[in-house]
This record gives sequence, structure tokens and C-alpha cells, in this order.
Amino acid sequence: MGLTIRGRKTDKAIFWSYSTLHGIRDLALICCGAPEFLDEGHQLLMTNFNSYPQVPEGVILDRHKVDWYILAVQKSGFHFPNITMHADHAGKYTKRGRVLVNDDLETGNSVQLLKELKLLLSQKECKLPKFKRQVGLTKTFYALVKDEVENGAGTILFS
Repeated sequence: MGLTIRGRKTDKAIFWSYSTLHGIRDLALICCGAPEFLDEGHQLLMTNFNSYPQVPEGVILDRHKVDWYILAVQKSGFHFPNITMHADHAGKYTKRGRVLVNDDLETGNSVQLLKELKLLLSQKECKLPKFKRQVGLTKTFYALVKDEVENGAGTILFS
């Protein structure tokens, strides 16, 4: 299954896998202080935890790093709610929309999303070569949202 993110009026679209969007969310978490690894042996990447933490049998988590990760989740929900708190399978952002208004997390605000993506791209972590892929994805998403907000109706559809 894939993910389509489309501007309603501009009809520009991105065709991604769900994990691609998670890469942008991971970048937001990292910029909010999430550790890169959550285990003691530095094998379990934080990106494996993005939304649904699953720990393989035998992996011992570093409790300090898990606490650090939880704090980063809280901070990212504050600074980047439209990036981190929106369903990746359905829903839409609109110019007057609000994030976190239903249990399915299927609504958001496209104007705020644009601001959040711009803020995310301005973070010092985005200058690091190891995050080049996530930064590129964020720029692609930013371009679609900016075009729809400035030249369209401001509605971003997920399907």
C-alpha cells in the first residue's frame, strides 16, 4: 500500500510509502532531542519506534534514552503538531483546520503545517549530512504544501 499526498486545487501530488512520511516525523523527533538509539548496544534505532514502539525479543532498552525519547515526543507534539499528530493514511489539512480534533487524527491546518515544515528545515540537525534523505523529503513536502497554500485552496489530502 502506498500513500498519496495531494493539493486539492493545484492537484500536485507526492506518491510515497508510509515510511517516507515517518522519516519526516523522525526528523522532527530528532530536532526535539530524541536519541538516535534506544538500546544499550546501539542497534535499535529510534526510527523503529516512530509511532508504534515494538521491541524485538532480547533487546534491552536504555531507560535514560527512553525517557529522553518520551520528552522528545512531547516537545515534537508542541512544536510540530501538524507534522507529528496527523494520520498517515487518510485525512486532510485545510487553512482553517485544527489538529487533534478527532480520535483518528485526520484533520490539520495547512497554514500551520507550512510554518512547521519551515521551522523544521531551519533546525541545526538539518545541516548534518546523515539527515540528508529526511531533509530532502521534508523539502518536497514543504514545496507541495506551500504551492497549495499560496496558489490553491490550501487543502492537502491524504489517501
